[in-house]
Amino acid sequence: HHLSWGSLFWGSTLSRLGIPFVFGPVGGGETSPEVLREWFGKSWRKEAQRNLALRVVLKFNPRARRTIRAADLVLATNSETAGRVRALGATRVELYLDSGVSPEAIAHEEREFPSQAAQTVLWVGRNLPLKGVALALHAFAIVHRSVPTANLVMLGVDLDDGAITAQIEALDLVGVVDRLGLMPFADLFDWFDMSSVMLFSTLRGAFGAQVLEAMSRGLPVVALDIHGVADFMPAAAGVKVPLQQGEGLADALGEGVVQLLTEPALWQEASRAARAAATRHTWERRAQELALHFAGLASARRADGSVSHMHAGDTGG
Repeated sequence: HHLSWGSLFWGSTLSRLGIPFVFGPVGGGETSPEVLREWFGKSWRKEAQRNLALRVVLKFNPRARRTIRAADLVLATNSETAGRVRALGATRVELYLDSGVSPEAIAHEEREFPSQAAQTVLWVGRNLPLKGVALALHAFAIVHRSVPTANLVMLGVDLDDGAITAQIEALDLVGVVDRLGLMPFADLFDWFDMSSVMLFSTLRGAFGAQVLEAMSRGLPVVALDIHGVADFMPAAAGVKVPLQQGEGLADALGEGVVQLLTEPALWQEASRAARAAATRHTWERRAQELALHFAGLASARRADGSVSHMHAGDTGG
């Protein structure tokens, strides 16, 4: 089992061992839809090049083809990656989340709807183009107009830069956006507990561990309905916003946050659904599922008497 950093582009030399081979969970097959171009800004050119590489170049990559065709099982973190893996010739592909939480991290008691006096919208990530910082700020501007007492807390790396400051000023959000930087992991969970809604504005990503971590604390999530979020975040656990053009996307994200902040019954239902979903993604369950996969693959190999899984033509790339 290649259980480490992995990518479709680079594959894995473990595929040459001639024994049952599992590749993944692997993401990276997801692309950035053209409708998100505005939110990538100047980095869109690189995104477009990456999209082209996935759609055209990947299918001619010998390492990727060799790895995928040799794998008895490929675990894909989202449906788009799974589709690309199948196109490369995989014999068996399963959707499998690459994130998990410990059972101790899951809130055992039902949360109460937070006080409307001072509600906190939480954002967690790095200041990278694909994390959608600008989209998050534009969405929160919508929230601020409807719920003036709400504030946005942003946790992560490199958030205190001039470009973000300029956006905050232009959107008239000075004093209601707090950029607190990188937090210790334990403190992050405290913020999940203190917040009212998590805003997840990532434009491209295999999934997003912070989504699962937030759900484990019963914190409703508002996110784009794409990639791993589309596959693994239940619709009832918050608001999943379909893609749309330009400012309409920020408006929809903001309106989703407002809806949760102002409708106690909806918030309570989302909190309950989020916590229930997280219980299905503990590390213990991950280990049990993998152990069953390993046993099944080993048993099947013994049954057919195979000693090698190399396919004809693979040695030639």
